Amino acid sequence: MDNIFLLKVVLSFLIGGAWVLAATIIADKYGTKIGGLIAGLPSTLLFGLIFIGWTQNPQVAVQATTIVPIIGGINTIFLIIFASQIKNRLLKSLTYSFALWIILSFLAIIVKLTSYGAIFYRIS
Repeated sequence: MDNIFLLKVVLSFLIGGAWVLAATIIADKYGTKIGGLIAGLPSTLLFGLIFIGWTQNPQVAVQATTIVPIIGGINTIFLIIFASQIKNRLLKSLTYSFALWIILSFLAIIVKLTSYGAIFYRIS
């Protein structure tokens, strides 16, 4: 394995982990609404695309963006299912929401959207 690639992967994990840690500390210090706002920023997407472009090439990062709106919707469904089921039990809520997230994410990958035009064409 290329040492430069390994360095880039390790750096991406460290930066991503630092961002999650910072969001957690901010949520603890300033409350869940501010913490949720920080955690919900598209920074994870930004860091992910930067490191995809850095480790592979910018065209691969651009191609990765075509599924972003769909995954955003799937993540929203995950949160709705999780929040609506949390009153029952944590494990049950996580199981239902994560199972649905996996199913919908795999369906999104199977459809193989390659451009935003394909998304709009299929909707109309």
